[in-house]
Amino acid sequence: MPVDIGDHVRLATSDFEQGELESALLHALQAGVGTRDRIVRTIEDYLWVIEPMVSMGANLETTTFDMVRLAKRPSRFSEIVYEVFRTRLAHGEPFPEGVGIEASVAPHHRSWRIAEGEINFPDTICLTRIPRITINF
Repeated sequence: MPVDIGDHVRLATSDFEQGELESALLHALQAGVGTRDRIVRTIEDYLWVIEPMVSMGANLETTTFDMVRLAKRPSRFSEIVYEVFRTRLAHGEPFPEGVGIEASVAPHHRSWRIAEGEINFPDTICLTRIPRITINF
């Protein structure tokens, strides 16, 4: 039986609450279907919702994350979410070396870890696609 959008949202939320961050991210990203262009555009259209959950003050529209090398696209947040997180997780591939998810140490505390050749996004990235689905229903 195929998993529908609502199931992906519920599974993303449940996995996130259980600390299963990669599984939560995969379900959240699978809830939004479409082409690369559509998914990237949707993320960019809703950065105003995503930024408070993820960025902690960084402007995700203009910031490039040069420590993340993408094959053919600039290293913008929306492209990283699509290429690194959505595509790799959907294909069962590991994240590139130096890219990961930083687990929160407390419910209202999140952090990025950025160092030479390394970036760990906050675990709230797992829910970045859910606002789009909620808004469209």
